[in-house]
Formats: sequence, C-alpha cells, structure tokens
Amino acid sequence: MSQKRESVSQSLWRLAKYVMVWRIVLTLVVAGAIYFLPYKPSFPFWDLILIPMGPRLVHAWGNFDGVHYLVIATHGYQSAFSGLTQAFFPLYPLMIRWLTPLVTNMVVTGVVISTVCFWLGLVLLERLLSFDEKKDAVRRTVFLFLLAPTSFFFTSVYNESLFFLLMILTFYWARSGRFWWAGIFGALATATRIVGVFLIPAIIVEFFQQRQKRNLGWSGILAGFLPLVGIGSYMYYLKRVFGDPLLFYHVQSELGVGRENRLILFYQVLWRYGKMLIDVPKNNLLFYTVTLELASALVVLGLLIWAAKKLRSSYVLYGILAFLAPTLTGTFTSMPRYVLVLFPAYIIAAREIKGKRFFWLALFSGILLIINTALFIQGYWVA
Repeated sequence: MSQKRESVSQSLWRLAKYVMVWRIVLTLVVAGAIYFLPYKPSFPFWDLILIPMGPRLVHAWGNFDGVHYLVIATHGYQSAFSGLTQAFFPLYPLMIRWLTPLVTNMVVTGVVISTVCFWLGLVLLERLLSFDEKKDAVRRTVFLFLLAPTSFFFTSVYNESLFFLLMILTFYWARSGRFWWAGIFGALATATRIVGVFLIPAIIVEFFQQRQKRNLGWSGILAGFLPLVGIGSYMYYLKRVFGDPLLFYHVQSELGVGRENRLILFYQVLWRYGKMLIDVPKNNLLFYTVTLELASALVVLGLLIWAAKKLRSSYVLYGILAFLAPTLTGTFTSMPRYVLVLFPAYIIAAREIKGKRFFWLALFSGILLIINTALFIQGYWVA
C-alpha cells in the first residue's frame, strides 16, 4: 500500500542517526574484542598490508578480503602480493584508489565508502519499500539490516555496501518505470559483484509487469541488458591482460574457502554440511562457523520461499538466483555475508514477524552480530 513519504532530507538525517549509533556500538565491540580476545590473523599479508595502516582499531576493518581490495587499490591486479585478486571485481577498489588522496589512509577510505554507501542504501531502501509496504514494516526492515549477524561487513573494507546501494538503486528506478536508469546502476552493480548479473532478469520481469500499465515502449527492455556492460568490461580487461575472460571464476578454487570449479547441486552441499556437523569437534570454533553458514543458508532460503508467495516477482527472482549461485561451487562458505544483500528475505521477515517475536528476533540477531564482529576483527574466520 502506498503512503505519504518523508522528505529526502528527513530520511537522510533520521537514518544517519541510526547508522552513527550502530557504528559507535560496533566500535565499542571492537575495542572490547581487542582487549579480551587474542589476535590470530588467519589470512595472508595482514602484516605487510594492514599494519602500516595504523592501530588495530583502524586497520582490522580491512581483515580477510579487505586485504585483496587494498592490494588492488594500491597495485592493481598484477600485484606481487597475490595472484588471486582477479576474483574481486574492480569498482570498489577503484573508488578506494580515487578517494584515498582525500583521506590518506586506505583503510579509513574503504570504511568511509562502505559506511556512506550503507547509509544511502538504507535511505533508498525505505523509498523502494514505500511503494508496497506499511511504514512499520519499512522501519523493521531497516532494523533487521542494522542488526543482521554479519552487518559489520557494511562498514568494513568490503564491497557489500556499494553493491547494496547500487542494487537498491536498480530496483528503485525499475519500480519507478525509469528502466534506462535501472540499467545504468545495474551495470555499475555488475562491475562490483558477479551476482549483479541477476539484476538482468529482475529488470526484464519488472518491465513486463509495468509495460501495459505505464504504456512503455519496447525499447525500454534493452535497458535490462545494460548490466552486461559492467561485467563485460571486466571480462574484456581480464582477457586482454591475463588471457582469460573468466579468470574471476577460475581462481575461486584457489582462494582456500572450499570452492570447486565444477557444478555442485544444493542437496549435495547440504549433505556435506551434515557430515561436517557430525565430524567437527563441538568445542572447535570451526563448528560454530559451519553452523552459522548452514543456518544462514537454510533460514534465508526459507524466507525467500515464503517471499515467493507474497512479494513482487522481480524481487524474489533476484533473491533466489543470487542465493543459489554461490552454493553451486559446493559450499556455504561466506553465506552469512552473501545473504546481506538478499533484501526480499528481510522484507518478508519484517512484514510477517511483529511484536514480541520481532523483539526476540532482533535481540538474537544483535547478539550474533556482537560475537561475529569480535571474531572478525581479531582475525577469526566468520564469512
């Protein structure tokens, strides 16, 4: 149901306050983790790339994949530090490179880009949801994003926030009937993350849903294919420089996260995780990680199936495809992070879970966020 909206300035200011409080709380969690939890970085080049970036309260926001983005921003894809950087798409590290002269510290630049993009993404998310959702459901959706168990990635040196903003902009313009603008932001999204390609069928479905109502010309459907420009440009670069346009895919199995360069079906991944839950010692941190990965996959899949009956088909199509794609490599590794941008799952949870049930959901999710932030910042693998 449509409703009267706040002005843009009101939304910006209100959500800025939410994000500032969220960021302050996460910083306090980080300070406590540094004091109480041993630092055990389990990723390469942390000493060479991160230590020069200042105290751990600053540089730890660039842990794990953040190192790859910093390497690309500093040295490009032909770096002596890593031969696997091609797995990471270029727009986010390019933004770090372009904006660092204004800040001087690349980790701080990355954190600022991520935090600002998340804030603006939430503003656009509210305006997107106002097409269909009631005000209370919109606010609950925002809180679910802020309290998601791995929402700290939205303020780390990761491309989650940039992709989130571009994805929401794509859907917002598509819902507004401005399909060429949707295609442009979709192209920027595919230059940020591979799952941006699933915006293509979503835009096309949205076009057909609106065509008769808005009397749209057929030329608008071409906008649905504009996202190919983003990923196509990166593939052209990889072909020209490295001789392999699919190098971003072929290096996945070398990243050390259990991915394979062959198709693994979803039920096979479930079987693997069932075996791991049996075999991994229960007092090992790996058991927590495996449980978190499996639970993230199953809960979000359930929400997306639920959403299929109640939400707009373009949203659900994107959500299902973006969910399934990483599982086809044979693992749920990083799934607690990947689900951050599957916004239909958040919408359906916020719409259907209310009152005390929502309070307990938010509380449980917030506790997991504190635990996961502390682990990530001290070098333990989370997602």
